[in-house]
Amino acid sequence: MTFADALYERLLIDAEWSVRRPDGFTWWPHRLAQVVRLEPASGGAARIHVETDVLLAGAVTERLAATLVELMRHPAMSAFVHVAADGAVRLWSAARVSRESAPVVLPRLATAAALQATYAEMGLESLTGRTGLSPATSAHPDSGARPHADGLLDLVAARIAPEGEGASLYAGSDEWPAAADALEANGWSVSVDARGLTARCPPGLLLEARHAETHPELGSGLFVRLFLPSARVAPSARAALQLNELERHEAGPAAVSTGAWCLEQSEPAIAYDVRPAPPRLAFVEFLPNALFLPGLVAESVRDVASRASRASWASRADYFGTNFMAVPFMQ
Repeated sequence: MTFADALYERLLIDAEWSVRRPDGFTWWPHRLAQVVRLEPASGGAARIHVETDVLLAGAVTERLAATLVELMRHPAMSAFVHVAADGAVRLWSAARVSRESAPVVLPRLATAAALQATYAEMGLESLTGRTGLSPATSAHPDSGARPHADGLLDLVAARIAPEGEGASLYAGSDEWPAAADALEANGWSVSVDARGLTARCPPGLLLEARHAETHPELGSGLFVRLFLPSARVAPSARAALQLNELERHEAGPAAVSTGAWCLEQSEPAIAYDVRPAPPRLAFVEFLPNALFLPGLVAESVRDVASRASRASWASRADYFGTNFMAVPFMQ
């Protein structure tokens, strides 16, 4: 059994609404197809991609980029990507899985798959109205259009949102000191307080992990944000989308991609009434209460922070052009 097969079973997918392939499968939770694709294993681990069709878009306009990036400030364990080859906007998540990590990673990826399908389906009319684009609806090649939604789409309302109604389960974790120690060992300056964790690293990298914030749809959990250095030129929404596409194509040091690059403001460094900082490129991950497992706080903080070594992405002229940044990040 492959990791894709294990995910197929975990999602309780009906054969009538799926198409199996050697490297994964495609299935229809309702009107939109979701694709699970397994990359060839390397070093004992395989990368699994989960993508859900949302919109048809031949090109990324400023209007489309602004809409998608605003939504990614509170991601549902996935990122919007524009796949130019298919002319589609999709929700995407991925993870590297080994036999040792599968018991933890597969439940996390299955939750991301369920949230993708639910957000794409429930928000489709709103997105098409805001963007003026057509929905990327499709049908099973043999069974046709699925008339009723799969029960998986009830997961958010039945379990994830109710479990997010109380306090964050991550607040009481005893892993915060371990997460801080791991960052300090890699050159970060770290402080832990009642909000969570704040870490800084030259030349201007900032990481904030917060358990007191709530997700507008999913409730309590854990937000982890990595802010790239401020620039003389304000970054664009298109740049955030391009970072998501680059992360999809090039597996970096991060083992799990269940978040999104967006434009976000960091918290003030002091408690006084100060002017909000301008938006910065930031990778944002939210883990709901329903996903809480021992070790997840430290794992998420380390994984998000590992993207700092790929901050040189933002100086790549082939992705961002000469107008994106005046100052490169880390070389």
